[in-house]
Amino acid sequence: MTYLEQRDCYHRLQTLGAKDFSVGSIVAVTRSDPLIAKGKVRFVGICIDKNLWQNALGATFTLRNVIDGEPMEINFQLYSPLIQSIEVLKHERRDQNALWYLKRLPSIHERGE
Repeated sequence: MTYLEQRDCYHRLQTLGAKDFSVGSIVAVTRSDPLIAKGKVRFVGICIDKNLWQNALGATFTLRNVIDGEPMEINFQLYSPLIQSIEVLKHERRDQNALWYLKRLPSIHERGE
């Protein structure tokens, strides 16, 4: 069963053509959304977390960005069939496993800007 799951994960990544990225990289994810007229949504953010079980279908990563002064974080499933593309805009390798300290940074409204 593990072999079949890992083979499926490998084929999904080959279909996406996604490059490897790590915590600290800036990543753009395009996913399909039937509720939107264009049918797809693109989210760009810094990867603040990537789980350690990348060879399993439940692998996830979290992107964070500040949009209109409000911090937004989205947790994506790496092997989800809804994801159409994963583009690494800037690759950066950090020694930390996660950048959760970015959650504590104030948004623009909290700083009074």
